[in-house]
Amino acid sequence: MVVADVPWRSVAVPGDVEQVRYAVADGERAVFPVRGVDGVRRLVVGGGGGTEVVGGGGGVLRGVLAGSTLVVQDQDVAGVARVSTVDLKTGVKRVLVEKVRLGALVAVDGLVVLQEGQECLRVFAGAGEGVAHCPPEGSTISLLTAGPRDVRWRETAPAEACANWFRLEPGGRPQRVEAGEGACRAVGATWLDGWEITTGVTPYEAGAAYPGPLVARRDGREFALDTTVLDAEVCGRHLYWLSRPRYPDQLGEVVRWRPGADRVEVLDTGGPAWPPRCVNGTLAVSTAGPRLLVLAEP
Repeated sequence: MVVADVPWRSVAVPGDVEQVRYAVADGERAVFPVRGVDGVRRLVVGGGGGTEVVGGGGGVLRGVLAGSTLVVQDQDVAGVARVSTVDLKTGVKRVLVEKVRLGALVAVDGLVVLQEGQECLRVFAGAGEGVAHCPPEGSTISLLTAGPRDVRWRETAPAEACANWFRLEPGGRPQRVEAGEGACRAVGATWLDGWEITTGVTPYEAGAAYPGPLVARRDGREFALDTTVLDAEVCGRHLYWLSRPRYPDQLGEVVRWRPGADRVEVLDTGGPAWPPRCVNGTLAVSTAGPRLLVLAEP
């Protein structure tokens, strides 16, 4: 590994930020979870024409930026969530689901996808109503993630030794991904410039708290990128991930790899960081400072 000095832009962090690791930012605005003196959790949206505060309940409150839309997960202490959206250009708010036991939530521009337990996905495309996608009975859905171009997940059937990977087409229709043998039992898979990149599972007897190794494969070539990783994600021209995460706080080093390169780069973040996120084509990294850093051309 080599250290790469990249042109980070530092975003001002509110003094009452509750968990900076869940802050997100792109080139125009940032969203911070805060908790005021009244004890109420809020999402404070800065930039892009002003500040907007979205009130929250007493449990988890998180936001996802997808284009100019803020998707809000407002979850109570019992694990039941209300999912809504706010158009940050017009201020129009919309409730997608009033009550759902949320397994995961992802969004890309024009699509919001909710995972309900391990049984079904609910897909919202544009202003349309949610459409359910449920695998055959007995199969389970897991590892719902979003990249800059697509949404993908894994489906596992009890009688099959190998899992299948799916992605959503732009209109919201599921499509099976032709994956290689390396993705069969992987806990993470993504594709970039013809490379299939998978995260395997370190055996429990090895005593590892996080998954690994991270391996890239193409046309018979195989390149081991890292041994222990969190949240490998494509952003711009690179694959980014958190290397050597600590337990249990999930702080580590932000690392990247450009397809075809013979080495990986460690990004200088000025201290331990949480897993990077790709937000509208911008890389966002939170550090324990607390600081929020963005990279405009990842």
